Amino acid sequence: MEKAALWKGYKWIKKDHPIDLNSIMNIFQQVKNSARGLRSPASFILIHRGKIEFRSGEIIYILPSGSRRIEKFRDDLIEYLNDSQ
Repeated sequence: MEKAALWKGYKWIKKDHPIDLNSIMNIFQQVKNSARGLRSPASFILIHRGKIEFRSGEIIYILPSGSRRIEKFRDDLIEYLNDSQ
């Protein structure tokens, strides 16, 4: 399923379609076999170190929060993916 979704997305882009939010979401939903959309800007997700390491439970990454900040990251990614240079 994932491989077919990625090939479909690749073929779509090769036909000179720009990469936009809708195409990214479409490929994501096919790969995940889900109708999920973007996470809420209010979502708070922490990634902890494994329990085996010396400092177990230490927070090593916090996803960015705030709708403007997330939208900026998303827009920068889409611009980068469409840059032909």
